[in-house]
Amino acid sequence: SAGVSPEKIVAPDRKLVLTAGSFVELKRPSLVIDAFAKVAPSRPDWDLVMLGEGPLRGAMRARAEALGMADRIFIPGFSGDLGEWYRRADLFIMASAFEGFPNTLLEAMAHGVVCVAFDVPTGPAELSDGGRRLMLLPERDQLAALAEAIATLTASDELRRDYAAAAREVVDAYSESTILAMWDDLYSRIT
Repeated sequence: SAGVSPEKIVAPDRKLVLTAGSFVELKRPSLVIDAFAKVAPSRPDWDLVMLGEGPLRGAMRARAEALGMADRIFIPGFSGDLGEWYRRADLFIMASAFEGFPNTLLEAMAHGVVCVAFDVPTGPAELSDGGRRLMLLPERDQLAALAEAIATLTASDELRRDYAAAAREVVDAYSESTILAMWDDLYSRIT
């Protein structure tokens, strides 16, 4: 499934919640599915697409089906061009319990997508600029916190516009030279 483009999966009039990453426990894909499923009945015009491969992908498709969400939650494999997906997305969720450096989150923000992430070690808090550039959730009661975040952000075009505008600041804050300097610093601390 090398090139799964948004228009093959999501109708043009639908709003899109996106995730991208491996289907492994660390990324907590079941948390995203359960949180979206809680909110979905009150947000009939929103769908969830989860891009990626991994050992849990089959189980997650089954979970979406078991929740009666097979027509709202799509798990199509990997996308050819992530940029296309970021441009199509209205909301991006990174539910990981840990990230080295959260590249997908940075890319989504650079595309001006409203993002939600948990305050886990290395990455999300720094990118968030004190919770201004993305919605940063406390690392506890994850299901309730994520469901509430989805409900809040899907309810307000204005709130999404504000977060999207702030998210784009990472383009300047994290220029290539900044990121390379961060990597150098990281390597000097771990080697």
